[in-house]
Amino acid sequence: MASIGVSLIKLLSRLPFWVLYGFSDLCYVLIYKVFGYRKKVVEQNLRKAFPEKSDAEILAIMHEFYHHLFDMIVETVKGYSISEEELKKRMVFHNLELIEEYYAKGQSLLFMLGHYGNWEYAGISMNLNTQYHLNFVYKTLHNKPFDQLMKSIRGRLGAQLVPMESTFREIIRQRKTKTSITALISDQTPSSKRGYWMEFLHQNTPVFMGGERIAKGTGYPVIHCDARKVKRGHYEVTYSLITEDPKNEPHGMILETFNKRLEERIQKEPAYWLWSHRRWKHKMPENLPEEQISKRFPPSRA
Repeated sequence: MASIGVSLIKLLSRLPFWVLYGFSDLCYVLIYKVFGYRKKVVEQNLRKAFPEKSDAEILAIMHEFYHHLFDMIVETVKGYSISEEELKKRMVFHNLELIEEYYAKGQSLLFMLGHYGNWEYAGISMNLNTQYHLNFVYKTLHNKPFDQLMKSIRGRLGAQLVPMESTFREIIRQRKTKTSITALISDQTPSSKRGYWMEFLHQNTPVFMGGERIAKGTGYPVIHCDARKVKRGHYEVTYSLITEDPKNEPHGMILETFNKRLEERIQKEPAYWLWSHRRWKHKMPENLPEEQISKRFPPSRA
């Protein structure tokens, strides 16, 4: 059954964008309006993140979020066959000179980005504008046919897909042979006992510690990828430096800086973050080690 679904997705990817966006609009009506897919989760997340907003404002963000969600799904489907030229028109990168300065020095980098805008297109197209070798870290899907499909989409334009659990090992393997960028989606939800706890969108929030651990272990400069949606099907990413010397930064600085920058983007344009995941499903455990609790943005244990 899964293989049939994969074959269908490959066929759909050949359709023009205007047809796929028509399908997206239909999904919006059926899946959101009729069946209410994760509607309670999205609404609860938005009310927690924006307690000052009215019911009408929350509803407007929800409508815009679901339109964007289904657009992103069909855009990802299109990613199986989209041309380099078309992708470059739809995914524009700014401050590339920052990246090229490091490449000229032979310096590998660590990128941190969130589930904002179209992170799939960002990952597919990052290496189209640079000479770097790109490692894109991903979480393996349990469904093997769909896992293979997503790997083929994400890697079809030259990126190397690295399983999350193998990230550090692969970076070490490449250090003597390649000048590389390792790109991490860094706003996923870890287990409550393994996360670094900080305030994010007014909530006690665990964040993955892997990005900072990799940065401190390798010494690679850390770059924030600030994404935004320009219009339907068109996105931008602006590169900015988080730190050039991660080994000498205070513990937690990289995690807090990335998440606070992401928070600022979400607050400006809230509809384009992934609100349908249960970001705040964990409560902060008792007796956590001090290094897992933010000093700059200390969360309440309540």
